[in-house]
Amino acid sequence: MKPYSILSNLVVTLIFILLAGCNLLGSQAGNEEGNQQTAPTESNNQPYPIDSTESEDAEFSNNSHYPLPATRETSEESAQIPIIIPTPSSKTGVITGKLLSGVSDPQPFITDLYLGHAIQPDQPGYDPIISFSEDSDPKADQDPITGEFVLSGIEPGTYALVIWTPVASTVIRDQNTGGFLLFEVEEGTLIDLGDIIIP
Repeated sequence: MKPYSILSNLVVTLIFILLAGCNLLGSQAGNEEGNQQTAPTESNNQPYPIDSTESEDAEFSNNSHYPLPATRETSEESAQIPIIIPTPSSKTGVITGKLLSGVSDPQPFITDLYLGHAIQPDQPGYDPIISFSEDSDPKADQDPITGEFVLSGIEPGTYALVIWTPVASTVIRDQNTGGFLLFEVEEGTLIDLGDIIIP
């Protein structure tokens, strides 16, 4: 016989032995499991397939390009502390508003909300570039009950609001124009953006 024929026969024999051993082990494990009775638990009574809206990966499972609002448990004490709107200083501004989700029955949209700098392009007709970092840009304080938010101590400039998640960042758009929701902060001013609807 040729050497490669002997080698191929040896490999086939080894594979056959391994498969037979795995089958034997699998049937023994199945018999042991069949003899054991387990009490029903919440985890093994789940219907299949699992509802994707309840999974941790359902952050972007809605039909919108916005992430789903965060679900945060709040204590009664923290729920009773309202957002305080500070008075702007002579050199900085304050931004406030309310994030809501849904058009027909708006509910508070609770999320990690940051302020991004708007950089205007040199050529007209293009959206500005929104510069943003969760490490260095201001993060809004938000009321978990009402969705009201405030950003204080903001230097003058043109800004946009950014919804941040570990997966992606989304710039909030103006519902009327479809472009980015941009606003200008001036020294000593309070800007109330009102109700911002996240579809």
